Amino acid sequence: MRTSLAYLQSLTGQEAEALHGLTAVLQTHRKVGNKMGEATTLNYLGVAQRRLGDAAAAMTSQQLSVELYRACGSPLGEANALLELGRSQHQLTGDTTQALATTEQALRVFRELDDRVSQAEAHNNIGDFHLASGDPDAARDSYDQALALIGDATVPMELARALEGIACTYPPATRPPEATRQLRQALSLYQRLGAPDGTRASALLRGESQTA
Repeated sequence: MRTSLAYLQSLTGQEAEALHGLTAVLQTHRKVGNKMGEATTLNYLGVAQRRLGDAAAAMTSQQLSVELYRACGSPLGEANALLELGRSQHQLTGDTTQALATTEQALRVFRELDDRVSQAEAHNNIGDFHLASGDPDAARDSYDQALALIGDATVPMELARALEGIACTYPPATRPPEATRQLRQALSLYQRLGAPDGTRASALLRGESQTA
């Protein structure tokens, strides 16, 4: 429970609190020899570290998480850690090739397990990597795949990311009305979640209103 709470904090702008809580939980798992708990906590710790801007520390935590999950025989856990490791690799190095390879490794496991939500998250990550590397067409294809996998608001964070991502693949001056509608929907979802991720969507919409 404490691990889940700290992870939630890391997603809602309370990264420092999450880092403190996860560090304490990690010490407890190591003290009692709970390897699965240690692996999960290390992955979540990496998320908090990355969101605080320390991608190098995040990569270290998540690589350890991958190794522990593998030793415990948990392919889903390993894939979850690989998914986050790919984001940390991209943030630290900007190397799209490495980040894509890591994320696609996770995606293969999610497909084998028919985990549609995690597949959508992986496609959103891949879309982000392509968008950052200047390939909006490949990014849009990935976001469309994420959207097809979830399709409604049952997974609001990944739905918001896919909708926002699609809109961001168009230059503001030529963005179709449907993409602007999707951007507004994404912002509404972020606000409902209390997630700081909606900053980009809000800025894009403000920019459009100022130039209209």
